[in-house]
Amino acid sequence: VSTQSTGADARKWREERNVRTFFTYSFSTGEVLNLITQPEKHIGSHVWPACLNFCKYWEENRDLLKGKTVLELGSGVGLLGLVISKLGAKRVILTDREETLDILSRNVNTYNDEGRCSVLPLTWGNIKHMENLPKNIDLVVGAEIVYKLLDVFASHSVKYISHTALDQKTKRNFLEKQKSILLLNR
Repeated sequence: VSTQSTGADARKWREERNVRTFFTYSFSTGEVLNLITQPEKHIGSHVWPACLNFCKYWEENRDLLKGKTVLELGSGVGLLGLVISKLGAKRVILTDREETLDILSRNVNTYNDEGRCSVLPLTWGNIKHMENLPKNIDLVVGAEIVYKLLDVFASHSVKYISHTALDQKTKRNFLEKQKSILLLNR
């Protein structure tokens, strides 16, 4: 008797058993981060291409992070925020929706040696979540978070957003609303 399993069967099996996979990020210095991922569970439990490009950007521009308090939107598994922390940011607040916080918190707890990172829930449009954010943020960053027109954090002076694909109408509307944005298209 022969049985065949499909990729969907394997995903279902891993999801039912709460199996986690790992993603390894290597810094140019050779240091590595091994992060828990669970792509079958939630869109934010996956490392997306723009995040990798953004991490490399910050490795090349680490001087922009020195002494800064950074808010990361849509942190997912925490790769970008942890890289930014390791590169010298004074403080990094990693945020995401409630369903992603378990994996995010585990990864942050594993690599938060110097206590510079914290995790907070943030669902866009949730006033209570937004009121709990610190007020002294120097940089707002996010990778693969612009899927529709967003009008959040307009009062912050510097924002860095990285994406791999965004329809032109959404991109144009977003840029019109946000006057101080650097969009990294890599």
